[in-house]
Amino acid sequence: MPRKVVTISLLIILLSFAMISGNVQPATADIADTVYLRTGGTISNSSSISMPEADAHIKIVRNTSGSVTVNVSCDFQVVSTKTTNASLAFVYPEAWRVMSGQPEVDFAIHVNHMMVNQTVMTYENLTSEGFVTDPEQFENTWLEHAEFVLFTFEMIADQSYNVNVRTNAYPLNTAYYGSFTYIVASASTFLGETHQTVEIFVVEEEPFLSYTFIPEDYLVETSNESGTIATWDFIIDESSNITQVQMSYVENEYHGIRPPSQITYLLVLIIGTFTVIAIALGIWSRRHV
Repeated sequence: MPRKVVTISLLIILLSFAMISGNVQPATADIADTVYLRTGGTISNSSSISMPEADAHIKIVRNTSGSVTVNVSCDFQVVSTKTTNASLAFVYPEAWRVMSGQPEVDFAIHVNHMMVNQTVMTYENLTSEGFVTDPEQFENTWLEHAEFVLFTFEMIADQSYNVNVRTNAYPLNTAYYGSFTYIVASASTFLGETHQTVEIFVVEEEPFLSYTFIPEDYLVETSNESGTIATWDFIIDESSNITQVQMSYVENEYHGIRPPSQITYLLVLIIGTFTVIAIALGIWSRRHV
């Protein structure tokens, strides 16, 4: 009896080792907590409306608690060649988080300092409002998956209107990685060219481990005692190849969870097998005493 138990146990160990050597793969379910926030400029459904100037000012603060707050203020100068009831749409702030938790969002649109009516709708529903937008204009911007704030107001021919959009997202709770994206490709839906400026002001009450700004084209980066300022200043027209600007950051160091090695699996198997052998021998000995 003992010899049979030992023989079977050794066979189990050898067979199991062969299976472990051939089949154990590194674990792939380990996911770092990551948060992405994106918003963007205004799109038009009219061939008669131009947007000569577009200015975006973004303030990103990492608070002492480790959470991140984003404040966005945009001013768009729009002009129509004819008197019309204009329909424009702003890219609604959207957050996507790998793990959990969504930020609160404040949002307001004013035209010449007067609040206008607004409706949140999907990209697909914009077509019912006369928006015919080629998704290729927004390549890699995810605009076709975003929501928009549709707003309308009366425009008199050749008169300039200031559209001001203010939105806040808070808090983006502590994660390992994160990014903020501002979409500028929307300006290409207007008549003519647009002088676009985007400023991202980074305040570190609690320092980020690191951060980068994308793209490097047209980027001017400065720092002072208050924080770091990244500024892009360029023209958007039919030949423009910049669709978005972005800040990517690392909040916390992430090491991941390493899967147990094959040796660990084998040691556990051997210990377990010999435990079974010891129990079997103990039972056999008691029966033959």
